Amino acid sequence: MVGNLPRRRLRPYAILLQVFWAVIVALSFAWSLRGEEVEMIKLATLEARVSLEKDILYRHWAARQGGVYVPVTPQTPPNPYLAHLPERDLVTPSGRQLTLVNPSYMTRQVDEMGKTEYGILGHITSLNPLNPANAPDAWERQALEVFVKEGKREVIAVAPIGGVPYLRMMSPLVTTKACLECHAAQGYKVGDVRGGLSASIPLAPYYAATAAHRQVMAGVHLLLWLIGGGIFAFGFVRFRRSIVEQERTGQALERAALEWSVAMDASDDPIYLLDPERRLLRANRAFCRMVGQESGAILGRHIEAVVHPQGEKTPCPVCQAQSELRDAVITMEADHPDNPAGHPIEITVKIVRDQEGRPLSILMALHSLERSRQELEEKARLESLLRQAQKMEAIGTLAGGIAHDFNNILSPIFGYTEMALLALPADNPAAGDLKQVLVAAKRAKDLVQQILTFSRHREQELKPLRLQFVVKESLKLLRASIPTTITIHEEIDPDCEAVLADPVQIQQVVMNLCTNAYHAMREKGGTLSVCLRMVDIAADDLMAKSLSAPGRYLQLTVADTGLGMPRELLERIFEPYFTTKKKGEGTGLGLAVVHGIVKGLKGTVTVYSEPGQGTEFHVYLPVVAAAPMEDAATATAVALPTGHERVLLVDDDAMILTVMHQLLAGLGYRVEPFSDSEAALAAFQERPQDFDLVITDMTMPKKTGEQLTREMLGIRPELPIILCTGFSEQMSSEKAKALGIRYFLLKPVIMGELARAIRAVLEGTAATGQPRAT
Repeated sequence: MVGNLPRRRLRPYAILLQVFWAVIVALSFAWSLRGEEVEMIKLATLEARVSLEKDILYRHWAARQGGVYVPVTPQTPPNPYLAHLPERDLVTPSGRQLTLVNPSYMTRQVDEMGKTEYGILGHITSLNPLNPANAPDAWERQALEVFVKEGKREVIAVAPIGGVPYLRMMSPLVTTKACLECHAAQGYKVGDVRGGLSASIPLAPYYAATAAHRQVMAGVHLLLWLIGGGIFAFGFVRFRRSIVEQERTGQALERAALEWSVAMDASDDPIYLLDPERRLLRANRAFCRMVGQESGAILGRHIEAVVHPQGEKTPCPVCQAQSELRDAVITMEADHPDNPAGHPIEITVKIVRDQEGRPLSILMALHSLERSRQELEEKARLESLLRQAQKMEAIGTLAGGIAHDFNNILSPIFGYTEMALLALPADNPAAGDLKQVLVAAKRAKDLVQQILTFSRHREQELKPLRLQFVVKESLKLLRASIPTTITIHEEIDPDCEAVLADPVQIQQVVMNLCTNAYHAMREKGGTLSVCLRMVDIAADDLMAKSLSAPGRYLQLTVADTGLGMPRELLERIFEPYFTTKKKGEGTGLGLAVVHGIVKGLKGTVTVYSEPGQGTEFHVYLPVVAAAPMEDAATATAVALPTGHERVLLVDDDAMILTVMHQLLAGLGYRVEPFSDSEAALAAFQERPQDFDLVITDMTMPKKTGEQLTREMLGIRPELPIILCTGFSEQMSSEKAKALGIRYFLLKPVIMGELARAIRAVLEGTAATGQPRAT
């Protein structure tokens, strides 16, 4: 009957048995603790009784002697309560004073000594004391009343004294004939209880003495509980295992079938099992869906009748592997005549054998290759993008270096041209030509800024900008690359107000939109229309244009007469890497970049297109107030600030050093030029107070501009320094500010800009530590 006990009912019995065993061990431990405490109380009681019996014995002896005489000391003065005795005090022949000490006096002194030396609190007390020191406490009063009323000869209890546990014992003091000599006046007679003696034993030493023993007892009982619990657990496991084995034997086949069914049905791959004669034993749902039949209709049938209901002229490679009872992995493309799935699959034939190698069944699995091939294609695409990104990074690094050298080339062009303009009368025909040189140099400078932006070496600087100049300049650049089959029509309002933007970003927007328009018309030609005008956006139009606030906006329209786009493409054109161009013609980032730039400028971009009707992009940017911007040609004509201070000029490029020297000298400054940074530092160390300003290049051999600046500022912390660079990855405006550099200029340096920067630094209008990236 026990063997047939259900497994689910074993656990409550086992838990109950463990709880029962734990209760027995706990009771045993509690009983042991109780016994130990009883023994401890017995020992303390014995100690208290010995103390009391000693005090009583001494009192009896002293009473028989009628008291004893002791020398008078501060600790033992004459007893005032014995003053009625004529012989209370004596003087020895040698002159020593003696006083009579009665038993009570002696007992009090002995108790005081016992308290000091042994910690035992002794006390003589009475319900009617002559001496206030003999007054009882609450516990002693109760004990005395018990002596008087009930006639008990001893009272024992565990009671606290000052919050500390003590074993307290009291015995009564019975009046004897010797006691009447002192206490007859109180009305006592022989045999009366006139008081009591108490002894209080501190229990703390007993607790401390038994603590270690209690720990040992706890360890022993814990070990006993663990051993018993382990024995019960072992028996439970063995008993339960026998029941489990019985249940497992009866459920093995059923569970195996259920597990196979659940696991195989969870797979998206068709899986089925054949016997050695190729009859279907089992099949998962994916296989049933593939052949279009229920499992009940196909189980037990030959696999060829299920997979090839029309028959086959020649056995397929899968059927051959099954017939030959050999393992195989076979790949079939979607168009293979024996492929039942209709998409690329990998078919695995696995022969299941017993321990002697005899075939038991044939396990078949058909795995789709669509996802893995898509993953391979995605991996190849990502690797291609990575290579493209690495290529772009390399190009960006190269572009940064080219920009640095090109800025150094532009510096003397600006310098000599500006000096020539200053030397020529305004009506000289050559002055106009030189102004055009400055315009071309300005375009070259802007081109360098575009290169730096492309190579991610220049942060965008937003400032009030009139877009009509940037748009016109961009269209001039585009005209050279767009074939004449495409007409460029521009409608640019010259009175357009300024927007807060970066010219390089705006040029990037225009170039990307126009390039897309060109690609849409390159086969048949057409018209590229670019329009720039002011518009007022009302509150009703905000939702349609995805703008945040009504007001005046600048509208840039780029339209083409190309192929146009359907609605489903319009919804995705701003997604990164989405493109309708052929492979190799675009990255799919152009319109995503446009969208990001416009959103960053707090604007929006909309698009309208229909197949065959062309495409229109509308860019809206909020208008800001701005003063007219001067260009390089007009800036030179403005009167430049001059000075006479002493300037230490350092640049390793001889041509730049020469033109900078002449520019500064033309402005009235006394210049000491150096092409060697170490020589410049040596001159400064020798004469640090001889220079009012230092202008230094950043990238130089031996010592860079940063190193030179650090060492000079270490000598003169207040020294004004202007740092110039064509491009440097190691230096930025923020780092220059932290170094203590007063001004940070990017080459090529324009004369007017340099003149104003020098005066701002020397006159203190440029705050120390506030470098500017130009």
